[in-house]
Amino acid sequence: MSEIAVYFPWLHPELENQPLPRGVVFFDPGMAVATHAHRWKPEDLPLTDAEVRAYVQSYLEFAQRFPKSTDMQAYQAIGFHDFYTDTIMDIRSQLTGEPQHTKPTQDDLRRQAQLLLALALEREKQITGMDEQKTRFEDAQARFAQVLGLEDALGDADIVTKTIHSHLGSAWPWQDLLRSFLYLLPQDMPLFVTDQDVIEAFLALDIVFTPCTFAAHDELWCAQVDAPVLERIGAGRFESGRSLVLLARPFNL
Repeated sequence: MSEIAVYFPWLHPELENQPLPRGVVFFDPGMAVATHAHRWKPEDLPLTDAEVRAYVQSYLEFAQRFPKSTDMQAYQAIGFHDFYTDTIMDIRSQLTGEPQHTKPTQDDLRRQAQLLLALALEREKQITGMDEQKTRFEDAQARFAQVLGLEDALGDADIVTKTIHSHLGSAWPWQDLLRSFLYLLPQDMPLFVTDQDVIEAFLALDIVFTPCTFAAHDELWCAQVDAPVLERIGAGRFESGRSLVLLARPFNL
């Protein structure tokens, strides 16, 4: 097992507010993040940082053309995966019934995986920006209440927090993120998980965690997940030799 584990499912360090074990890093799909946390980027990513930034910018500009979600129904009907690796003309060819592409190659799938993670990180950047606005709002609210002597009359600031973090669930499903990670991570690199929904989904499939040692940490528990379980969990179909090691703290199990 690798001496490095990648945090899952978030890519932005500010979405995890607990200290992480030594050796746990955040995945870098080729996009910069202002952080002191350790990030890791595979050397064999299919796209350069400049290409990733260009694709993400194109996607954001494309999305701005549809102020209402209903305006995108035609595109949603066929999926957005082609947009990640091809051009808008390729989407148009599908809408008009022209011949579609052949089955995607492994390189195509890895490019799609990198771009999906880059878009997920961009979404998480927006969420952390909302969190910063929430902090400024709470500070202003506290000062206003102090001036008026109404410290107990302005309501619960946690309402703002709950509203912001509800947006986390509206990003890509974690199963899609897991599939992308599996296309890009080395076979021996584990995922470190703290999200309770993710852990409970694996436990529901009778995955067993046992004490293990990772990077000199004895307090972590590990679970081996094979290809059939990955398919059942919704991460897609992989070759029978593909497996994954999950790491978790015992109090999350």
